[in-house]
Amino acid sequence: MLNVIIWGTGIIAKRYMNKYYNRMKNQIQIVAFIDNDAKKQKRKFYGYSVIPYEEIDKYDFDNIIIMNKFTKEIYKQMGKEVENDKIVISLAQFFELFVDSEYWKNKRILFYGNYMNYDLVEYRARFTFEKIGYLGDNQTIIMDDFDLIFLCSPRLLSPQEREVYEKNLRRQIHCELNIEDEKILEFDEWRLYLECDRKIKGGNRNKDKKFFIIAPSDPMQGWGNILVRVWGGLAYAYNHQMIPVIDMKNLKNQYLPESLLGRHNVWEDFFEPLNEYSLDEVYDSQYVILSGIDTHIEGPMEIKDIVYKPNIACQLKQEYDKLFPINSKVLGVVYRGTDYNRAYGHTASGDLGEYIEYVKAYIARIGYNYIFLATEVEEATIKFKKEFGNQVFWVEQKRYKEIERRWLFSIHFERENDEFKKGMEYITVLDLLSKCDAIVGTNTGTVRAAVILNQKKYEYVNILGE
Repeated sequence: MLNVIIWGTGIIAKRYMNKYYNRMKNQIQIVAFIDNDAKKQKRKFYGYSVIPYEEIDKYDFDNIIIMNKFTKEIYKQMGKEVENDKIVISLAQFFELFVDSEYWKNKRILFYGNYMNYDLVEYRARFTFEKIGYLGDNQTIIMDDFDLIFLCSPRLLSPQEREVYEKNLRRQIHCELNIEDEKILEFDEWRLYLECDRKIKGGNRNKDKKFFIIAPSDPMQGWGNILVRVWGGLAYAYNHQMIPVIDMKNLKNQYLPESLLGRHNVWEDFFEPLNEYSLDEVYDSQYVILSGIDTHIEGPMEIKDIVYKPNIACQLKQEYDKLFPINSKVLGVVYRGTDYNRAYGHTASGDLGEYIEYVKAYIARIGYNYIFLATEVEEATIKFKKEFGNQVFWVEQKRYKEIERRWLFSIHFERENDEFKKGMEYITVLDLLSKCDAIVGTNTGTVRAAVILNQKKYEYVNILGE
């Protein structure tokens, strides 16, 4: 049993008390809440005392849990450093403790609804629960096989749209089953349990080593977001004295043919292994931490640990020598369209014509001569060429129609080794973007990865929508 003091009495703390408290009360004992507001200190919060920070010595506790948005300010008030603090922990770290608790030990979980949200978490869920299954909405549920139902709404809906979808799913479940509401968890409720890292059951090898498995958080991710995640994971692993390994073998991803899922680590088609430990050996080791869905951001990200395979490095150099003008400044321009225009919460580039006008004014202002265009949109290359002529160049690759609204990760081109070629095209784009003298684009994985690869050598970084 952990005794905790919760810092915060606002929306996040209320949500915890309303949604999670009953599930966690056998493992977590709240002893008090902290709030800096003197008026709140005179009242109770869900029956518990609200105290100023200065009074914590009066209580016996294991951890202080930060349940508000003012983490940096709280650490400053306490005179502590955020990194590696053992007493004061974040909400994500708190749920990491809960995921490892007895509550989930023998749980059988049914994911019900849209398969794409199931794809997002299935890889990590299999290491957390005794049994997992999936049913599409309108399929008949046999609850005897499961303890809890996790509702899966379609990907990237607005909060309002997701609420409507989940209400309809609840209605369907209640029509079929006599089941308590507490056994039905909505997306916002259960995803926290899979966002955090967790220790998984391994084997008996390497008893004196600690491993950190970094895997893409999402089967939809492209190389931009994957690399940002890997760099963050490496920094986190090294800061916590763990040995990092990359798993693009056991999780669906767009660069791995479905026939090779669970059989081949596609990371090593493009990059050298990080160390001498194979994935099979790591999963059979005694102390193994599996990365959660969230990306770790701990200090500056270093690119030195990720090394291209020699044949990949050779192809990248050849492409640079072929395309880039000598002794001329190049502006890297990233234009995302297609499925980004339907993705709630993503910053799209907007109307193509207006974007070209913006780039035209921007390149005139900084005085560059050339544009390297990074885009998956076929029409963008045509319109940029019409406007900029021989000033603009790009990587020759398979592209999509601007009107395409399917998720691009699920589209396959009719060519041999399509998955590898898509991966090679994207890595080439990232590498060339990082060799430009400046970059402009919206806040995408492509732009974020290019900025990290560039290692602060850009003259100008212009991320629109920030």
